[in-house]
Amino acid sequence: MTVSFLLPEVSALPTGGNVYNRRIMRALPEHITVRRAVGFPEETEEFPEGSSDAVVVDSLLMHQDWTFEALETLFPSASHLLLVHYLHLIDPRQSATEEAQVEQGRLDRFDGYITTSRFAKRQLARCGIAEKRIVPVAPGLADAYREPPSQRQSREQPHLLTVASLTPTKRILELIDVAETLADLDWTWDLVGSQQLDSEYAERVRRRLDASPVAEADRMQLRGSLSAASVRAAYDAADLLVHPSQFETCSMVVREAMARGLPVVAFAVGGVPDNLPDTKAGHLAPAGDFEALSSAVRTLLQDAGQRRAMGRAARQASRAFPSWEESADKMAAALEQLAHPS
Repeated sequence: MTVSFLLPEVSALPTGGNVYNRRIMRALPEHITVRRAVGFPEETEEFPEGSSDAVVVDSLLMHQDWTFEALETLFPSASHLLLVHYLHLIDPRQSATEEAQVEQGRLDRFDGYITTSRFAKRQLARCGIAEKRIVPVAPGLADAYREPPSQRQSREQPHLLTVASLTPTKRILELIDVAETLADLDWTWDLVGSQQLDSEYAERVRRRLDASPVAEADRMQLRGSLSAASVRAAYDAADLLVHPSQFETCSMVVREAMARGLPVVAFAVGGVPDNLPDTKAGHLAPAGDFEALSSAVRTLLQDAGQRRAMGRAARQASRAFPSWEESADKMAAALEQLAHPS
């Protein structure tokens, strides 16, 4: 079976969706031949007619300047599948926008849909897509995350961690406000993530942090992008993950932090609740309620025993997350199922 993947222009950046694409394509079984193009391919020589059984379109390309007629011309005999990392349609905050209307008009042009969470499958079904045409394939967890985390030492000064690209949807500006409400407590906080996706917003974050009292004595620092090994080390050096994103289809960051034994404080949005079987592994605040988020962080900062208990529960819950090889096998099955429906 030959599968062609059409990837977004930002495919080289260290976002969750891009990591997912790379890891899945790399781990697909040998009987699947992978072809890939960044953006919509203009040259047909790389994708000759009949060379693909299925073409998988990253959902970030839904608003790009290309037509479904061109897709059908280039891949006339292939099944057209949408890989749903994000759609305005499935985001409750964006479901009534013009972008969501455009997606709704294009959605049914695909033969099948692969989602990264059960939540996204439920949302697509609510948009009128038959459930049999939607297959969830959750992200995998690298083997290194399953290794026993280093023993966290009891310390008077807890260390907080946020791993997120500096974009408006991750709500980092509001997170600095939260940090200021906690300034009476003793802590340090690292912000890890790419500053390349939205340089204007990243600059706003830098200016806001520079002007904040929590930047004094390096209590809160921007660390930028880190290697995979350094991100794992950051999880192991932390006592608590705070994830203020306004929406997540799944959240690989939450899964990784749980696997390293970190309690999680986040909003109950999108697919995040599916990762935590119950509140023993962390605390989920109502969507957008930063006061509740701050209150949960304050409670855990003041209770090391509760942090450790939640961290153990998070680590235990993460055992249910698949490996990348298992996710790739499920992707292979999904491709076969959707490309050759019975």
